[in-house]
Amino acid sequence: MATLLLLRAAGSVAGRCDASCYDATTGPDHCTCVCGGINHAAGLEQAIDNTGRLNPQRIVQTAAGRGINVYRPPIQLPLF
Repeated sequence: MATLLLLRAAGSVAGRCDASCYDATTGPDHCTCVCGGINHAAGLEQAIDNTGRLNPQRIVQTAAGRGINVYRPPIQLPLF
């Protein structure tokens, strides 16, 4: 299972986007991960493409909306 986004806050994992999101079989209204639903049920290849276009500030805002305090933007390593 590939993790496409990993958000850390206060030294622990505060959120992630992984196969439970991009391989989901439920609708996007059930998505609770840090991608904000953009990768939900998209499949791995489309999710990789979507993630490459995400704005880190959007990820921070999504986390804040869920009560996660992020002190610095997430770092995303190149996928390929």
